[in-house]
Amino acid sequence: MKKNFVFGVIFGFLLLTVLYACAGQKFPYGTYTNGSYELTLNPDGKYTSITAETHVVADQGTFSISGNQIVWATSSHCSLIFPGYKPATSTWTYANHILVFKFQGVDSCPERLNYLNSWSWSQG
Repeated sequence: MKKNFVFGVIFGFLLLTVLYACAGQKFPYGTYTNGSYELTLNPDGKYTSITAETHVVADQGTFSISGNQIVWATSSHCSLIFPGYKPATSTWTYANHILVFKFQGVDSCPERLNYLNSWSWSQG
């Protein structure tokens, strides 16, 4: 009886550890800067990008998170400047308060690709 209890506790702990590891990292919502822009990513799926120097809104839109992928669904800047704008997907990584995006495939908004994909975004 005692062996079964100990085995059950150990098995439960290992199962929880594996499930936690598989769940992956939660997306780190918040405000980031890359020196030129300040990017705020909100838990409600809305983002705003402002110029760091003048604090003018450069872009705003919506995004969604699924695992380590982020889909940039809407963009006020991209839809205005680039006819045929389509959502874009990138992967994200976060470590030591640094957020990095890597786009997958072709982005119909080259400016977004340049400013999001080219730099690391630091928090705080």
